[in-house]
Amino acid sequence: MIRLRFAPSPTGNLHIGSARTALFNYLYAKFLKGKFILRIEDTDILRSKKEYEEDIISGLKWLGINWDEGPGVDSVQSYYQLDRWKQGIYNQYCQQLIEEGKAYYCFCEQEEKDKDPLQLSYKYSGKCRTLSNEQIKENIAKKIPYAIRFKVCEEVVVFRDLVRGDISFDMALNGDLVIMRSDGMPTYNFAVVVDDMDMQITHVIRGEDHISNTPKQIQIFNALGKTPPAYGHISMILGPDKAKLSKRHGAKSITEFKNEGYLPEALFNFLALLGWSHPEDKEVIFQEDLMTVYDMARVSKSNSVFNIEKLNWLNGQYLRSYTAEHIYNISSEFLDGFNKSLYNKDQLIYILDVIKENLNLLSDIPTQLAVFFTTQVIYEKEHVQLEMIPMIEKFEQGLRDLEFTSEVISEYTNNFVKENNIKKGQIFHNVRYAVSAQQKGPSLFKMLQVFGKEKVCQRIGNYIAYVKTCSGS
Repeated sequence: MIRLRFAPSPTGNLHIGSARTALFNYLYAKFLKGKFILRIEDTDILRSKKEYEEDIISGLKWLGINWDEGPGVDSVQSYYQLDRWKQGIYNQYCQQLIEEGKAYYCFCEQEEKDKDPLQLSYKYSGKCRTLSNEQIKENIAKKIPYAIRFKVCEEVVVFRDLVRGDISFDMALNGDLVIMRSDGMPTYNFAVVVDDMDMQITHVIRGEDHISNTPKQIQIFNALGKTPPAYGHISMILGPDKAKLSKRHGAKSITEFKNEGYLPEALFNFLALLGWSHPEDKEVIFQEDLMTVYDMARVSKSNSVFNIEKLNWLNGQYLRSYTAEHIYNISSEFLDGFNKSLYNKDQLIYILDVIKENLNLLSDIPTQLAVFFTTQVIYEKEHVQLEMIPMIEKFEQGLRDLEFTSEVISEYTNNFVKENNIKKGQIFHNVRYAVSAQQKGPSLFKMLQVFGKEKVCQRIGNYIAYVKTCSGS
């Protein structure tokens, strides 16, 4: 059975980079018809916090990334590293390596173990490799702090990366690895091997910053007599200026994107395309479709560029594809600031249908809605066209006799511009400005229908009076 995992540390909120890693593993698991596992690596006791774990879990669920095994899913085993440590799982495998002569007690002082001021890179000398059992027992009896080191085989480790092809590392350049610290906690490279082994993980997709960890983990797998998973290392995400992605590029936590009015479907789609391309070069792709084509062979080796403008465009594409009723149902927090007594639910849904072509984010809704809730329209002299006033007066008179629907108003306007030999844009501009004091906005005829005949005629009359006052006539 194909099994992939996402294993975050709850030391911060779920951000773009981690979310993309989760998504790549999730989609590739679904593509291979396998399982996706969520594991919480919480052995960093000082920095791990429950609120970060909750943010990670809620962010993944909001994006639509659901796990087959992990927190919240019934299981005979725990998917929290701290629980597994308390159960003695890491110590059990550590003792196995010690008994088989593949790991050893190391009593060296920290500065002696890891630091040589004459070298730019540090490699442990292996000083404690040759300690006798008597020396080890004596040091333990003296309560000298110790770590456990794994004996690195000085060989060239070659592995086939799912993204980058063959990668080789000369392990002779590495010293023996600490796998258990003096406080009894496993190090990352050891804990992740034990967890992946116990959870039967077959494929690991992660960031390229982990490439140097892979040969170390492969050696530990081999020492424990297990086959390592297949590894794939995805590129970094950069800003448009090709610098490391940061807040100034628009990168935020997933919760922040949610609160700013982004849709989970759009962000999911956007993240899936950060370093991967659809076989037909599609850009708007629903999750169900991605699952059928998400082959790692299409992942790029090059760094990905985070383009907030593209995300906004993509979000707008999804929004405009939805019904106004669906937008109403998912945008309650952005509607709360309006006096809903002015319009009933059906009217609000109609207004959302009127404005949705101008939406990129749900958070655009308040700005676009404002015109429908404004009771005082304020004009500016530079936007008025005095010469059009006679025509606007005539246009307003004709409105009074209409059935006030957008279709009837549109037909009336088309006939009016033909009969009076004027450009449609002249009427559009002046009428829009008269009723809303805006240069642009939603569909004019639908907007007029929402306002109703009485309010439209009243505002046009106010506008005419304002222009005449400004001109002194």
